[in-house]
Amino acid sequence: MQWQISQELKATIQILPRSFGVYKMLDSNGKILYVGKALNLKKRVSQYFQKTITCPKTQALVQQIATVEVMITASETEALLLESHLIKTNHPKYNILLRDDKTYPYIIITTKQPYPSIQIKRSKQKPKNVAAFGPYPNASAVHEVLNLIHKCFKLRNCRDSIFATRIRPCLQYQIKRCSAPCTSYISQAEYLESVELAKAFLLGKSEKLLTELNNSMQNAVHQLKFELAASLRDQIQQIRHIQASQGIIQDEEDLDIVAISLNSPIPCIEHVTIRKGSILNTQAYFPAIFLSSMDNNEQYQHIFEAFLSFYYFEHPERIPKQILTPFAFDKNKLASYQEALKQYRKHSCKILTKAPKNAKAWLLFALNNLQIHQKQQISKQNFIQERMKSLAEILHLKKPINQLACFDISHTHGHATVASCVVFNKEGPLKTQYRKYNIVNTKPSDDYGALSEAILRHFKHLTKTNAPYPEVLLIDGGKGQVNVAAKVLKNLNITDIKLLGITKGEGRKAEFDRIYVKDTKTFLPLKSNANELFFFQHLRDEAHRFAISSHRKKRNKAQLSSSLESIPGIGPKKRKALIQYFAGLQGVKKASIEELCKVKGINKNLAKLIVESFT
Repeated sequence: MQWQISQELKATIQILPRSFGVYKMLDSNGKILYVGKALNLKKRVSQYFQKTITCPKTQALVQQIATVEVMITASETEALLLESHLIKTNHPKYNILLRDDKTYPYIIITTKQPYPSIQIKRSKQKPKNVAAFGPYPNASAVHEVLNLIHKCFKLRNCRDSIFATRIRPCLQYQIKRCSAPCTSYISQAEYLESVELAKAFLLGKSEKLLTELNNSMQNAVHQLKFELAASLRDQIQQIRHIQASQGIIQDEEDLDIVAISLNSPIPCIEHVTIRKGSILNTQAYFPAIFLSSMDNNEQYQHIFEAFLSFYYFEHPERIPKQILTPFAFDKNKLASYQEALKQYRKHSCKILTKAPKNAKAWLLFALNNLQIHQKQQISKQNFIQERMKSLAEILHLKKPINQLACFDISHTHGHATVASCVVFNKEGPLKTQYRKYNIVNTKPSDDYGALSEAILRHFKHLTKTNAPYPEVLLIDGGKGQVNVAAKVLKNLNITDIKLLGITKGEGRKAEFDRIYVKDTKTFLPLKSNANELFFFQHLRDEAHRFAISSHRKKRNKAQLSSSLESIPGIGPKKRKALIQYFAGLQGVKKASIEELCKVKGINKNLAKLIVESFT
């Protein structure tokens, strides 16, 4: 493709140095679009303007570049660190190879209570003032570990407000997942010993833990404490079972494996974390290859560097003693990577390109998982692309479908109304484009008005930001809702969107759902088991899920504020203390004056006001 670039930009590129450095690409307003690192600044920047570039992301980037700024560095290590800092500081739009803009789940054990609790906390950084373990790659992984903790060590997970007010054990005790410290069924010393054992387990010290448990079991037998011995025996069996399922290798070294595959339309990174001989987690990532003009070696290095920045530089506590990646980097590159990691972690991290004898099984594990995850992702994308292709044929569209959007409305008797918009592209749900709209300019219970407001705001924003419109717009509703959407689009002079509605069938059964087409004023002739109908239902259900979850948050917040904020003398801190102590607003409503006075900051006069406000 022939790029139309200004003479000023051409002149800038021609005089770029052939040295280490970092380059910034800026638009006409001076906003940073992309930040990159290069061993040869002139060669790397020139690659973006080649005629053979076919990558849509690169094309979109280059069309917006007004100028390029460079910063020369003394070494590749310095360039790598500077690039990471600029990306984290400026969040450029096109630095999307691996973007870490979400929170990760940690397991935390509180430290200030006599009987610590174990909980899940989501955070970008490692939580402070608690014993924190993680981060874990996803919620399912952390729930699986937490489930094992409850089975083996029976730690409490209830809130302090509930713990302080219990007079008898809860269901968790009955199903043998808690030792009921709330009712003194276990002494504080015994409970704290279980806490320390759980910490050792989470740190991967399984063998040391098993030795201690086995010694304790033998002592219990000698002292004729057979119930205690049986309990310790069960803990040992649980941990042994976990070890067997992981294929333990007795190796005290901490090791991460980063395996990258480029031999597919969808590149994949498989990351495996190994601590004290145990697999703590494994996670697949699917980066976007940005420069198609790179050869495989350059792409591998580019992705590996992005992963270092994304996974380690932003979370230095994750950096292990060793990282294994099966790629033949030259010595200078390895040295620059290791120096950069050392500057973040303050201790050395060795990058291995060949697996030691005791790590070959782990590498094989990582490569096998890499192949499986890659195949799953390809299958998923192929399925969605096939559905989009068949939808375009059924809807008689002249161009392929790149995006579909769906709107839904959620409220409770007209209160806390929220509209949702979800977007799917050829890779599936595009969650970065999901939007929720708090409906403020429409009368309660007016679904048509709420839908009109949401669609108007959404497409005005797309127009303002020059974002692409979806080729297909699905409305959760029938002819009435579709006509409302059509009117809004017409007023905005948007005419090239296929407008559909999905209506509930007889008895609200999914097999009777129908798809209404606005321009033909007919229903699509789809069978109840048609894949196209399933796809529309999936899109509708995702919009409904997103709308109702947003509505519930808004409704709960409104209930809380309307009930307590109106009481004189109840500020944010006291309101929070009340909710925590009584485990929710319903508990506050049922509390007596004497019970309310037990909350820090609530005197008798305030307690009377609270009781009166709910009667």
